[in-house]
Amino acid sequence: MYLDMHNRERGAVTLLVSLTILLIMTMLVLSTININTINFRIAGNMQAQKMVESAAIQGLENVMSQTGTFTSTSTAQTIVVGDYSVSIVPSACIGTKVMSGFSAVWGMSPEENVWEMEAQVSDQLTGASITLHQGVKIQQLADSCNP
Repeated sequence: MYLDMHNRERGAVTLLVSLTILLIMTMLVLSTININTINFRIAGNMQAQKMVESAAIQGLENVMSQTGTFTSTSTAQTIVVGDYSVSIVPSACIGTKVMSGFSAVWGMSPEENVWEMEAQVSDQLTGASITLHQGVKIQQLADSCNP
């Protein structure tokens, strides 16, 4: 009788230890699943941010290749790049200096002008958005830039 009771107690202890180990393993698995879900979200957000950044850069490059971009009369533009609509703010001249080797007295000396451009893109699906500023240094005829 004593041995039967002792075997029952051993069986109960073994069951309790097994259930505790099973509970700990279940918590570890759930924790791992939660961490992986967070990592997938982070990777998705980073990919969406890089996509809108790429669209903004491509939009600025498209506008920079147009001849009327670097004048005081440039206007706002909206360009479609892939699935994104890129809003380009009118370029603004922020600095100018007479090119070396020329005289400012002459009045028609070429200038090195610095223009600032801005592109804005937002993705309605993911909520990713960016405002990208780009500086451009370009040689132009005199009086092309009035900062």
